[in-house]
This record gives sequence, C-alpha cells and structure tokens, in this order.
Amino acid sequence: MFSFLSIPVPWLLGPMSAILIADRFKGLTLSWPRALRDTALILIGYSIGLSFTRSSVENIIENLPAMLILTMILVASAALMSKVISKLSGVDYPTVLTGSIPGGLSQMIILPKK
Repeated sequence: MFSFLSIPVPWLLGPMSAILIADRFKGLTLSWPRALRDTALILIGYSIGLSFTRSSVENIIENLPAMLILTMILVASAALMSKVISKLSGVDYPTVLTGSIPGGLSQMIILPKK
C-alpha cells in the first residue's frame, strides 16, 4: 500500500503500521523469538559491514570531529526536549527519551524486557 501510494520508505512503514494495527486488538500478544531477533541482528550487521570500504573509513576519519560534535548536540537536544515533554505529558522520561532519539541511535539502547 505504501509503495503504491509512493510514500517514502514503504518497506519500513508497512510493517510498522501492521504492528500498530495488530497491537490494538485485545488478547493478541506480539512477540519475537530471541533466536530469530539475534539472527536478524547478525545479518543486518553483516550487511552493513559489507558496505565499508577503505574509502568510506577514510571519509569517516576525516569527518569524525564534526560527527562527534553533531552527535553530542543531537543527543543533548533530544534529552532536553524529552525532559520538557515528559513533564508536560506525564509520560516517564526514559520512554520519551527513547522515542526522541532519531534514527538508528535508538536501536543502540538495550531495553530490559518487562
């Protein structure tokens, strides 16, 4: 549906929408077996690793100071905004912070299973 409508990143929005809809049904428990999740993370890591070349590593090293500074600004901004939103909304700070961290950075946070 997202591809048909020419919406960006349909391969990501489709599954996210399906999970959102499925989660709304009472009595339906969604879970992902740990072995499957770990295997998927290994495959994703391997795929990302394949794209690294000598040239890309040289570019990263060249731009590392700017990348570090911008990352610190991004995380600090997200933390500050999360604090304000948490106080205004009543939602606990860790939840708002996790939702505020853009992109793949939130994937780096390991959350304990409740």
